[in-house]
Amino acid sequence: MLNLVSDPRIAGLLAFLAGLLVGKAVAFSRSKATEKDSRSNDRLLRSLEADLRVANKNLAKTNETLQSTSVELESANATVSDLKKLVDERTKEAEENHELLRSECEKTRSLREELSGRAEETIRAEVYARQVEVELSVVKAGTSAVHEEVDRLAAERQELTGRLRQLEDEFLRAELGDEEGLEESLDLDEPLIGL
Repeated sequence: MLNLVSDPRIAGLLAFLAGLLVGKAVAFSRSKATEKDSRSNDRLLRSLEADLRVANKNLAKTNETLQSTSVELESANATVSDLKKLVDERTKEAEENHELLRSECEKTRSLREELSGRAEETIRAEVYARQVEVELSVVKAGTSAVHEEVDRLAAERQELTGRLRQLEDEFLRAELGDEEGLEESLDLDEPLIGL
C-alpha cells in the first residue's frame, strides 16, 4: 500500500477532513453545552456521521485515483526508458552510418582520382598511338615511294642496259671481227651491271 502522507494532495485532503471533523466536533460540543435539546444533538451527530462518510468516500476515490495514476506513471516511465534506449540505439546507428558514409566518400574520392589518372594515361597512350600510327603511315608512304623509285630505276636500268647491248651489238657489227672492240665492249658491260 502506498504511503498516504507522502503525497501532498492526500495529506492536504486528510488535513482538511481532520479540520472539518474537529470543527464539527467543536461545534457539536458547543451546541451540546448551550442546547439542552437532545434532538438537535442527534441531528448534529447524524450530520457529522454523514460528513464523515462523505469524507471517507472521497478519500477512497482519491486513493483509487492515486493508485491508477501511479500505475500510469510507472507505465509512462517504462515507455520513456524504452524510448530513451531506442533513441540511444538510433543515435549509435546514425554515428556508425556517418562514419561509414565518410569512409565510403573517401574511397570514392580516391577511386575518382585513380580513374582520372588512368583516363589521363589512356588519353596520353591514345595520342601517342595516333602519333606512332601517323609516323608509321608516313614511313610506309616513304617506303612505298622508295620502292617505287627503286622499281622505276631498275626498269630504267634494264632499259638502258638493253640499249647499251643494242649499241654494243651494232658497234660490234660495225667492226666485224675486231677482237679489241669486243673486249672493250665487254669492259663497258661491267660498270653498267653495277648500276
